[in-house]
Amino acid sequence: MIFLEYVPVVDEEDQYLFDMRRELVHDEKNPLWHRSVTVLTFRTENRDEILIQRRSRDKERKPGLLEFAGGHVLSGEEYREAAIREYAEELLDRRAELTSIDMEDFRQLEKIDKKSPDNYEKVSVYSTVYDGPLDLSDEVMEAEYVSVQELAQDIEQNPENYTNSTLESFRAYNEAMPTVNCEQIRSETKF
Repeated sequence: MIFLEYVPVVDEEDQYLFDMRRELVHDEKNPLWHRSVTVLTFRTENRDEILIQRRSRDKERKPGLLEFAGGHVLSGEEYREAAIREYAEELLDRRAELTSIDMEDFRQLEKIDKKSPDNYEKVSVYSTVYDGPLDLSDEVMEAEYVSVQELAQDIEQNPENYTNSTLESFRAYNEAMPTVNCEQIRSETKF
């Protein structure tokens, strides 16, 4: 059985226009604005370690790149609901047990516009704290906690290893809640 996902197409002010199949919004000739979420997961409240994951090599878009949990907001979903669903699907491999996750544990940090040649997204960036066991889905090859400082340095030295959403979300996080000195990352890295 083929499952088709529909996403809300929005205007530049994030106002709903209509629903469309997910794969059709990423058109190199005419990309459409749509919604997505990114979830930055910290090991503890002091936020010195962050979870980074590697996309499966089987993913259609950006296989093998490093990223934070996240994905598209589906039709009928709010941003926070999508953040919880994506987080649970990718890192806890729980597709039916989403009710056990407390929505209050997901804090919205920032909303950013991500625009690339084939992808126009309104991205809502969330953070949460989790230090329990991970049960990775087949969308994720591996995941590990790294120090925020280490991640900042690696992004500065190897931005090509990360998805654009991860680069922009990490930059937005550092602007909203500065924990590392990212001046050099902001000035030298092309997002």
